[in-house]
Amino acid sequence: QLEDRQRRYNLRIEGVKVNDNESWDDREKIIINIFENNLNVNGVIIERAHRTGIIEKKNPRTIVIKLLNHKDKVKILKNANKLKGSGIYINEDFSLETSTIRKKLLEESKLHRIN
Repeated sequence: QLEDRQRRYNLRIEGVKVNDNESWDDREKIIINIFENNLNVNGVIIERAHRTGIIEKKNPRTIVIKLLNHKDKVKILKNANKLKGSGIYINEDFSLETSTIRKKLLEESKLHRIN
């Protein structure tokens, strides 16, 4: 799908706390810090980073990043399990249609595992 192809360099990072008056540079530093210190992935170049979604007091908004290099994305996703227990989650950025299909497939696979 075209929309998913355009998102192939994107990642969604959830659970990163919001700082008041956070700038793009602040977001980039926070993300790079997570990659280097928690995932042991160095030299990542972020083309763009922004928060998305509705502002809520209880949950920080998701950060969507666009990476310059697809290999960096693969390294990050391979090491994302190192964030277990930290409350920070890194996932691929899929279109709404693809996300809905994946969610249904996940539910079906869980159902078949139980039976």
